[in-house]
Amino acid sequence: MAGVPFDVLEEIATPATFQAAKDLLAAEREFAQAKLEVEEFLACHREEFSKEQLRAWNKAIRSGVIPAAEDEISSSFSACWRSAAKVAGAEGTLTDALVRDLASARDALFTGARKYLPSYLVFAADGVRERVINKLTKDGESIQTRKKQARADERHLLLYLQRIAGKNDSLSAFGPQGWGTIKPGIGTLELDPQPGIARRETFLERWAAHGAAAAINADPEARAEISPRLHPHARIEQDHLIFTETGASYPLDAEMLDLLLHCDGTVPAHSLGANLETLRILAQ
Repeated sequence: MAGVPFDVLEEIATPATFQAAKDLLAAEREFAQAKLEVEEFLACHREEFSKEQLRAWNKAIRSGVIPAAEDEISSSFSACWRSAAKVAGAEGTLTDALVRDLASARDALFTGARKYLPSYLVFAADGVRERVINKLTKDGESIQTRKKQARADERHLLLYLQRIAGKNDSLSAFGPQGWGTIKPGIGTLELDPQPGIARRETFLERWAAHGAAAAINADPEARAEISPRLHPHARIEQDHLIFTETGASYPLDAEMLDLLLHCDGTVPAHSLGANLETLRILAQ
């Protein structure tokens, strides 16, 4: 397998925090339902309670802070009080889990980033590359002293590490995928992955080639050196130029026809004996 193993992401996982957050959400839903039931009960039995009791519980419903358990009315709504206590407990559990998981996850993040990211930084944008290098070459800041930029830098580390470990990239060393050859007559499959890079191949991506071509075409000084060719979706039929995608047809005079027949991608524009402005108009 190429690239970085998935294990590096598992080490950054925060399962305790995830479970605590789920428990808190469940407790909050239960509390919301309990408050709704109390609100409906109060609306139907207003005459049974004093103004102070009604005011206290209406305020509790709005704020989520339940009156003390020893209050007379609290015994009637013990389910709501228990739900509020459960929410408070779940919030405390989540806070504790965050403290523990964040510390261990940051340690794992820096360990994995220092091990795998340096060779990947060739793809990073200017500015980001320098910040990442700076982050990896100094001791991590404590959680309490981190500023906004420090937190943003750590998110960049996580995103880069996540990409090279989890992206199905078959065209680089950052996998997780590898190339192989199936030979006729071999009935077994043997995997023998080795660390490092067995072979390198460098090529130009299509978007990069298109960008370079557009820049060259836009340079007036380079235009005379370009070897023009017929559009790949066009053909010449007798004295007409026809675009195969749209079916559009354009008549050609003898001079223009002769010029296009010589535009085969091998003859520089300055050797065609034509006005460069004419070629520019044709290209458009």
